[in-house]
Amino acid sequence: MQFMLFSLAVIFALTGQALAAFNVTLGTKVFFQQDLLNITGSAIPPSCASNCYNARNNIQSCGSADTACLCKTDTVDSVRGCQQCMFTQLIDQNIKPQDPRVGSTPFMAGYSTACGDANHTLTANQTALKVLSKSWDGPFDAVLPVGGTVVAVMAGAFLGISALLLLSNLS
Repeated sequence: MQFMLFSLAVIFALTGQALAAFNVTLGTKVFFQQDLLNITGSAIPPSCASNCYNARNNIQSCGSADTACLCKTDTVDSVRGCQQCMFTQLIDQNIKPQDPRVGSTPFMAGYSTACGDANHTLTANQTALKVLSKSWDGPFDAVLPVGGTVVAVMAGAFLGISALLLLSNLS
């Protein structure tokens, strides 16, 4: 009886692996192979259309269960090229993406994870998007001015000392 249950468990586990589809998860959304770069035309900047068209063709030319094709260097490079172009355009225009797959570092991380799940390891250089835009001046570091810092420290000290005095006088 135990052997039969074990055999069924192994069969179900192997069937699950055989029928597993290549997909990228972004938050709560799951994008399967046919949807990876199936982005509406208005979300893709015109200057990136050819890059994304080539990447989409590379993905579609891979069979539905051919993870080796989806994770080979040429395919990954074309997907990263499309994402890099859209990422640069988003920075240049200073806008938020209309679609979570547009210029998305989480998309590339999810793609890398999907390849990893299929036993094809991608390096960080294969999936990293780089800021190449000349108009980008780096991340903005919001620093409190000196006066604001003094007021914040004084308020924190006042609240801390008040709490210590209250707690020390409890009996």
